[in-house]
Amino acid sequence: MKLASKAQFLKGFVPPDYLIDGTLHRRFLYALTGQTGHAKTAIALLVAELVASVSPNAALGPHRAEKGQVAYFVSENPDELRMRLIGADAVRGGDPAQDRLFFAPGVFNIAEMMATLRKDCEWWARSIW
Repeated sequence: MKLASKAQFLKGFVPPDYLIDGTLHRRFLYALTGQTGHAKTAIALLVAELVASVSPNAALGPHRAEKGQVAYFVSENPDELRMRLIGADAVRGGDPAQDRLFFAPGVFNIAEMMATLRKDCEWWARSIW
């Protein structure tokens, strides 16, 4: 490691590329942690649906959501998530069947599965849209 001057350090700045304006960065892997029953799944599902929906007006309050594909890793209680999806789809507008939202149920090593996940996402992008 070598010390860098302030100018050298600032030269390497890359502005954020937001997925949801001012909130979540594009191309990051996020995990929500917290106590049971404190809305982790509800928040994660809402964000996933905002990004994956085809609605151009999807926003998280005042924060506009960019459109993209979402891979949602379901490591615990997939039936609860299925139930939440069914309920959310029943009350929302648009066509939930058009969402670019994909699920990976089970526990696995993401690093070991990255090549498979990338292939799956690329295949879905070519096949559907």
